[in-house]
Amino acid sequence: MISFGTTLKNLIESYNIEILEEKIANCLTKIEIDRLGKEGISLDSNSDKLKIMPDGTFEYKDERVLYYIPKAYYMKKKGDAPSSLSRVHIVFCKTLKDQKKKGTFSQYKVTNRKDGKYHYEFNDGIVENQELLVCQNCLQQFYHNKYKQINYEEFFNKG
Repeated sequence: MISFGTTLKNLIESYNIEILEEKIANCLTKIEIDRLGKEGISLDSNSDKLKIMPDGTFEYKDERVLYYIPKAYYMKKKGDAPSSLSRVHIVFCKTLKDQKKKGTFSQYKVTNRKDGKYHYEFNDGIVENQELLVCQNCLQQFYHNKYKQINYEEFFNKG
């Protein structure tokens, strides 16, 4: 005789274990939380954890993040104007699509810093709190052709 109660109970237990395993795998560790708020996380080995959401924004393990290159090129030095440095990306914009085609997507890091300042490496040293501007293509896409500066608190709370 088949015991539906036992079979159903086993099925539920098995299903709950799978859901729990998936949730645990998608949780940020304490180290990741710390790194996201400071120097960012390189995605070369973690790119499967980055999701592009329907609105074009990025999520890393269910946390809304920004995307940026943490290193200056072309002989940039500490103190150079933010307008001459690489930009922060808030959505998967035209610029990032081009970078992905070129194969340079792995140079980027993700962060959830809300102050507009980032861990940045210049040719003459590292700056912990370098101001970087948001990509104009991102602003145009996210704010629907209305050029404006980003309000980080609003952006991170919008998700």
